[in-house]
Amino acid sequence: MKQRTAADLPLLIIAAYYLFAFVLVSINGIDIFPPCLWDSLLGVECPGCGITRAVIKLSMLNFKDASNANPLVFAVIPLIIFQILRWGFYRFRQD
Repeated sequence: MKQRTAADLPLLIIAAYYLFAFVLVSINGIDIFPPCLWDSLLGVECPGCGITRAVIKLSMLNFKDASNANPLVFAVIPLIIFQILRWGFYRFRQD
């Protein structure tokens, strides 16, 4: 197995932050996610706006609210899972 590099640290920190924020929103309704920069600057929602809310609703098996938050979640989640599995396969495979 390959050793982790310093390049992995930022990814791990971001993943830990989002996992922590996801748990807070799911359990207590406390929202500490950063605001959308696109929406803040231009006043228009970007295509990704609502994706976090949609993922949280999906984790609660609330498909209707997830679709209302952002219908792209049903295409994005499988792609993210595929990329994570692909990254893990290439990152941790035996040489």
